[in-house]
This record gives sequence, C-alpha cells and structure tokens, in this order.
Amino acid sequence: MQIKQWIACLSAGFLWVGSASAQAEKEQLQVPQCLASHLSPTYEVLAEDKNFRIIEVPSADLNSIALIADKAQCGRFVNVTHRLAADKKSEQALQLLQAPAPLKKATKPRFTIKHRTMVMDAIKQVQSTDILATLKRLTEFENRSATKKTGVNAANWLKKTFDGYAASSNKNVKSFFVKTGDNYKQPSLVTVIGTDLKGAGVLLGAHMDTLDGRMPGAGDDGSGSATIMEVAKIVLDMDLPLKRPVYIIWYSAEERGLVGSQFVVEYFQKHKMEVMTAVQFDMTGFRNDRDDPTMWLYRDYTDDDLTDYLAELITNYIEVPIGESECGYGCSDHASWTAAGVPAAFPCETDFEHHNTKIHTRYDTMDRLSPEHMTNFAILGLAYILELAADYEI
Repeated sequence: MQIKQWIACLSAGFLWVGSASAQAEKEQLQVPQCLASHLSPTYEVLAEDKNFRIIEVPSADLNSIALIADKAQCGRFVNVTHRLAADKKSEQALQLLQAPAPLKKATKPRFTIKHRTMVMDAIKQVQSTDILATLKRLTEFENRSATKKTGVNAANWLKKTFDGYAASSNKNVKSFFVKTGDNYKQPSLVTVIGTDLKGAGVLLGAHMDTLDGRMPGAGDDGSGSATIMEVAKIVLDMDLPLKRPVYIIWYSAEERGLVGSQFVVEYFQKHKMEVMTAVQFDMTGFRNDRDDPTMWLYRDYTDDDLTDYLAELITNYIEVPIGESECGYGCSDHASWTAAGVPAAFPCETDFEHHNTKIHTRYDTMDRLSPEHMTNFAILGLAYILELAADYEI
C-alpha cells in the first residue's frame, strides 16, 4: 500500500480499543511488512500487500509489540479495530489497503519570517528550570497510561497547571477534555489561546500517555509535554499581538496507535475548528552525544513546506545543526493531522536510528535528558507559533 493510501485510511480514524477493566480479546493492527516479519507467525493475517499487513493479535500483546517495534526500527503500528466489523474483518481489512488517496488542497499557506523582534523578546522568557519542574511532576506518576486512573490524574494535573497560567492572562482562553472513545479512561487535553480570534489556528502538540507498568516516561513523551507547557506559559504571559487562535494539545493514547489524536481531529472537524498547521513534539530532550545540539526533522508523513520552514526557524533563532530522518510508519500524532489534509511537521530530539533506547522502560528517566535540548525545542515552538499566529496574510 502506498503512503497516500495509508493516509486515506488513517483519515477515516484508527482506534486502539481497550481499557484497564475491559479489553477486547483480539485487536487488529496495520503494520508495515518489515515489522510484521519480527512478530509471531501465529497472528492471523486478515489482509496484506507488499508494504503492509493487517493482523489480529491478543490485546495483551500490545506492550510487547511496541517493544518489538522499538528494536526493529522500521515503523510502528496503527490500530484499525474499530474499522472492522466482526463478521467482515478480512473483507474490510482488504478495503483499507485499497483505499483511494485523499484530494489535495488547491492552495497551501506560504511561510515566511516576519516577526523577529517579537520572537526574540519571547524566547528570552524560556526557563529550563520550569521545563524540568513540569517534567519532574509528570514522571512522578506510576505511569500515564490511557487505560489507567494514573493517566486520568496526569491529564487533570496538566489541565490544572495550564488553567493556573491562564488565570492571570489577558487573553481569551479555554481548556477542555476530548474523550478518547468509550474504552479509554484518559482524555486528550485541548487548549485554545485566543478564543475570540478568527481564521485557521496554529497548533502545537505532544502526547501525555505512556505504556502500562512502571513508566516514568521522561523522554517519551514527558519531555515534549513539559516543553509545550513552557511555550503555553510564555504565550499566555506576554502581551503578544496574536491574530490567529493558538491550539496547544496534550494527546491521549498515542502509544495505543494514535488514538487520542484521531478523536481530537474528529472533534475539530465536527466543530468546524480550522487548523492551518500542526507540529508535534514527541521527545525533545535526549542527545546521543550531550555536546551535540543537532535538532532533527522527519520527512515522511509530514509536509515538506512546513518542515522547510521549521528548518528556517532553527537556523534563524537557535543556530544549531539540523539533521533529517524518517520513521517509517505511524510515528506520532502529527500523522493524524497529515491524514486530515493539514500541513504537519515532526521535529524530534534524535534521528530514528539513534533514539533513546530506554523509552518504554522504567529507565526512561530525567537524568538521561538535556535541559538545553528541551530549551531549544521550546524556542522552536515559540518561534513557530508567534511567526504564524501573528499574521493574517499567510
């Protein structure tokens, strides 16, 4: 199946269905063939082509499959369970692989740097100590799993923290939860800065959840979650001439197959909340070499123009080396926006081949992360938001 076909399937919405108290016995996952070759041959194959395979797996195997994907390093999985009726699984799985490509938009926004003075003033406000304080609190939960009460507690804490910053802001702000289906306890947290502003908004996201078990999730994705909280704090605090709404979002159930972001996309579509661009911060703190400040931009399942623009922002405002990488398949929540036709980008802490080997384990802790790296991503997030949200003419 071609990438454009996968995007069409994903745009229809793929869900991981399960909860701590009641999980379906079997789930259906769409996986790239390279990952399928590392999985148990006993899994039933519902449909396949040269690029992808849709398989049926025991629900209890999800964590182990995620760990296998980490080691195989050839892409992750998307859960398609809700797309398949119990009595037509094979037939509908084949239809997913044959889905037509979505129509492209006739016009795309043009990105330029226009607000250097404002951005420079804002990035001076970034505090690595505040990022670390947020991250420390997130890692104190036993886990932030979308199937557990701890995941709900983490979502509530993030909302309380954001609302605390918003209380002293002079901007029109709201925050609310988007439910992650009927089988997940943890909701996604959506925030809107500039509820009175018209036009397509500028969106920055991270995922709050972890896998089950003892999972501090400092790197994945506590680092991204803490980084975008710092961006939110500064945007709320400063007297900035925003002309477009800003959406800062913490997604649920990314680890279960991009579930939370799918529900968020559907919510935005249902409520006619237009998004101009979406950027995902999934891991912002790990460096293989502590002295190497390279920031990486992913080129698959992303928009080339927006990715080029992020490179321009890094060059102008951070002045560190830029690398490029690819993740193979279903890497993070930006793919949900790509599937919906929104220009999306994915800057990340490392390249795909040299990611933090301790993610998805109890050893994904703060001591492995670089405060400077997270600070640089906060600067990138601010530059991206302010350059685009302060302009009507894009």
